[in-house]
Amino acid sequence: MSDWSVFWLAVQRDLRAWRKPFLISSAVIVIGVTALMTFISLVQDEDEPTVYTIGLVGETSPSLPADMEDLFGPDAEAIFVSLPTVAAAEEALTDGGIGVAVVGADTMMVGPTTSDWLADTTYLALVGEITAERAEELGLSAAEVARLADPGVRVNVVAEVEQDGEANEAVATIALIVMFMAILAYGQWIGYAVVEEKANRVVELLLGAVRPHHLMAAKVVSIGALGLTQVGLLGAVVLTFGLATDRIDVPAVAGWAVFWVLVWFILGYALYGCMYAAGGSLASNTQEAGSTFGPLSLILGVGYMGGLISLSATTDSPVLRIFSFIPLWAPLTMPARIVRGWAEWWEVGLSLALMVAATYGLIRFAGRVYVGGVSRATSRLGWREAWRSSRDVVAS
Repeated sequence: MSDWSVFWLAVQRDLRAWRKPFLISSAVIVIGVTALMTFISLVQDEDEPTVYTIGLVGETSPSLPADMEDLFGPDAEAIFVSLPTVAAAEEALTDGGIGVAVVGADTMMVGPTTSDWLADTTYLALVGEITAERAEELGLSAAEVARLADPGVRVNVVAEVEQDGEANEAVATIALIVMFMAILAYGQWIGYAVVEEKANRVVELLLGAVRPHHLMAAKVVSIGALGLTQVGLLGAVVLTFGLATDRIDVPAVAGWAVFWVLVWFILGYALYGCMYAAGGSLASNTQEAGSTFGPLSLILGVGYMGGLISLSATTDSPVLRIFSFIPLWAPLTMPARIVRGWAEWWEVGLSLALMVAATYGLIRFAGRVYVGGVSRATSRLGWREAWRSSRDVVAS
């Protein structure tokens, strides 16, 4: 039987072994997310306008309330209350009883809780009132006033490029978060699966027919396929619910951005999946596995922070450039550099080559560590000890 046939049989075996937990956990996730989004949709009323309270002191323009309501539009509502004195307006602003106060025909007062939008809108309304009054005093017609207010300056906004850039960065941000959570969750799933096989001694029988690195790769592929399917299912549920309720807008995302995100997602999962598999073979029970996985999770967390810095930074930096070439952190940092336009084509190619080489080497290394670890099922091993033990097993 060829190596590929043996590898595929090992993949099918793991898929059958984890099919029931996968179906149960997927059903729980889908039901839980759907229930949560339904609850949020029921309790959140997006059609409810924002209400602002505006205090009026003294003799204000009679047309001010109507002008402000026109500026507010349908998403906001204005409530006007009369206040006897400026001191009363100051107290109401301090206490948050009103959002802004208008004193007379040409004065406005803001407080600590006044929003910038409300202050700007009130200012524009007062400017419009004063402009109309002065235009009437000068004998200007409405058309002349409109011509003065609109000097005809043209503003050309390159909206498509900016929106595409923002959409690509949004995809990279979401991918970074999902990648970190998926690698952490499903990597540990791989590790605990290895610990379980080591504890029940089933793997010793499998090693008689399957090469160690083939067995490792099969486990990474099978659990990875289940995990990525679960992530895709969750994303489909959220997207479908969001589009059905008009709560999610699908941005115009460049296809190349999605392509690079998927490439680095797969490579990152493969690399860390092998590391967690090798780490799981060192522990003799699930209690010991937690301490074994701790350093791996810490390394992953460092890369995650580097990815966040890449997405929030305004310029590229030598540290981020170095991170994007180190296989442990490249999947979490290089996608951000690509979508920001910072990575040259040779940098992407070199990082990919290093990543593929490191993943292949780690699969072989993990297989050796694995066979050394499972050969001593009742003891906890270190990385070097497991490697040495594997040489004894191979020699025998």
